[in-house]
Amino acid sequence: MTVERWDDDRLDRLASMVESNARVIQALANAAAEAREERQQILQLIAQQQASIDRQQEEIRGLQTENRRLIDSILNQRDRPEDNPSN
Repeated sequence: MTVERWDDDRLDRLASMVESNARVIQALANAAAEAREERQQILQLIAQQQASIDRQQEEIRGLQTENRRLIDSILNQRDRPEDNPSN
């Protein structure tokens, strides 16, 4: 195994690599923070959309119930001969 001398040129290259790595690490940290923020915004949007879907489903169920009630009423009227003048 050889022993290399730490001359000024080698120390400068090493310092340059350390600085470069530090910049890359900071850029990655920034990208990770941006990704977290985007995910949070997406999750909030999903929650809002789900709340809207839930409200629409409740409204649809109410309309279905009202439709069934109206259909039952119409069918009951049709089945009663005294209320049906066509007989």
